[in-house]
Amino acid sequence: MSPEIIVSRQCSVGPDGAFSHGAGQGPVTISINFYRPVPHPEYAPDHQCTYEIKYGDDVARTASVVNIDGVSALLRAMRHAVIDIETGCLEKWHISIPKEYLEDMRTAGATLPSPFTTPPSPFT
Repeated sequence: MSPEIIVSRQCSVGPDGAFSHGAGQGPVTISINFYRPVPHPEYAPDHQCTYEIKYGDDVARTASVVNIDGVSALLRAMRHAVIDIETGCLEKWHISIPKEYLEDMRTAGATLPSPFTTPPSPFT
């Protein structure tokens, strides 16, 4: 079974670097694709969510994030994708994206527990 994109965020960049919501509004489309989380092969029952950042047809970054279940893996992947875009891709591409365009993804996984830390027990 091939990976399935379950969330895709797209924006366009004009020749002058102008930002537009959605694909096809300028000559270059930036896509942030998130694939359906799958059980992690080594850390069951944790799940792994893979994402890719594309600039036009070129894949700029692919990474995977692990968390306690599929939903939390997806949310954490959204947060990591924003960090990747803001700390590497935008400077490399010489463009800017309005901060509010990525704000929902930036805060999506902000309060999730790490799968590698034990949450405090409510019984202590």
